Amino acid sequence: MKGLEVQAMNFHPNSADGYMDHLGALEGEHAVVAAEDMRNEQGVLLVRKGTPINASLAARLAGHHLEKPVHELVQVGRTLNNNSLYEEFGVFLVHYEDFYQVHAKTGFDNVLRHFCFVRSFPHGLMQRLTVMRARLPRVFERSLFSAWLGGLIAEELHLPAPLIYDTFVAGLFHDVGLVHLPYELVEKRSGYSDTEWAMMQTHVAGSTRLMAECGRFTGEAIKAVAEHHERCDGTGFPQGKSESQLGIVGQIVGLADILFQLRVEQYAGTDKTLADTLPYLRVNAKTYFFPTFQATFHLFQRAGLRSAGANQDNYGELRHDVVTHSDSMQRLFSALLRLAESLGEHTEAKTADALRTLVERVIHTLRASGLGSEELNQWLHSLGGESDAETCQELFELDAILFESLWLVRRVIRHGHDLLQHGPKDVPAEFSRQLGALLDQLDKLAGACWQSYNKDQAEQAEDPLIAALGPDEARRAAG
Repeated sequence: MKGLEVQAMNFHPNSADGYMDHLGALEGEHAVVAAEDMRNEQGVLLVRKGTPINASLAARLAGHHLEKPVHELVQVGRTLNNNSLYEEFGVFLVHYEDFYQVHAKTGFDNVLRHFCFVRSFPHGLMQRLTVMRARLPRVFERSLFSAWLGGLIAEELHLPAPLIYDTFVAGLFHDVGLVHLPYELVEKRSGYSDTEWAMMQTHVAGSTRLMAECGRFTGEAIKAVAEHHERCDGTGFPQGKSESQLGIVGQIVGLADILFQLRVEQYAGTDKTLADTLPYLRVNAKTYFFPTFQATFHLFQRAGLRSAGANQDNYGELRHDVVTHSDSMQRLFSALLRLAESLGEHTEAKTADALRTLVERVIHTLRASGLGSEELNQWLHSLGGESDAETCQELFELDAILFESLWLVRRVIRHGHDLLQHGPKDVPAEFSRQLGALLDQLDKLAGACWQSYNKDQAEQAEDPLIAALGPDEARRAAG
């Protein structure tokens, strides 16, 4: 990732940034040529019309600020159009049996066809989707999924038809800014530096600007792209908005984005389906607006999706694991209550409001799920050695909820440490020390709980809360 430290953090469509590198890497059916003479902003000729854009030329153009947006200056072979985009949706949905089941059961194909053909999409965005498909296929699939499921959720919510379409296009183009970042950065899976993570976050501004400059989309669609990483509890980015500041379309797109990460990436190589995301939905019911959670839950139920289910042969091991995890969650719950008490005693620290709200929501979620309760503990410890299918399934679902709840606690820890390290300094010194000690205690307990899970499961199940950006750990940590 040579030169990343000095790259400009502000996106501009005329810059020969990572997008030019992606173009230079294309070949075959997507070969790229200069559609006209390419000049820099001073009018100096850099590339003549008709010249193939290969990796070597793209490298020489790096850093130049061109007189026109890059997509106007190049021609990409076999750029997606309305018809081929619709075909891409078809291939994608058939590939995943549960996706196609939802699609068929809801009769959404008529809506999808209408959205794909009702009007042409801006050339610049379609060119970027084409490049994304060739260079970043995982991001391309996530875009298709977010448009498709986002539209379905919006329809399930009975939103007005224009808002359903806004949800579809926002889902389709919400990550186009990623094609302007270095390939190695977007594909990186762990170990981001602060600079790299800050650059990854700029894709939101890039996608938003590209949508806005087309002049073809509503304010709601553009706002949704800008907010697809924001969360109702204030832990999202780039602005850390609270629930009252957010629109529902952005939260639908954000939820769809994360469900892709769960279903396609976290569940890869298993029999799990979209139905297995329900524990995540329950635990995060108020993270994306409660009606959005309800609509998604009802949508999956109406489609007749079934979860992978428990293996009754593993009842003894499952019972032992759930008891262990539940006992750990009880200790975490007690630590959260102590943290909430401390935060409640220091309301003068206004910058801690988001953390206070997050802690209260996590406590409410745990209580509503019965986690950490004495009743649950007694039931678990009363279970005998003989299994039955119903009890086994209950344990399976409970463990999934415990696992998702652990990620909520980890979000509290990360958000709290971020507040202490990077937040405004209106937190009194003594309270800051007290808060740090409470967070460290919570972190130690959460770490012990994390280690109690099967190592392979834990490594594969990194949190998707920073939807699909790179290091899976970061996805869970930030909201």
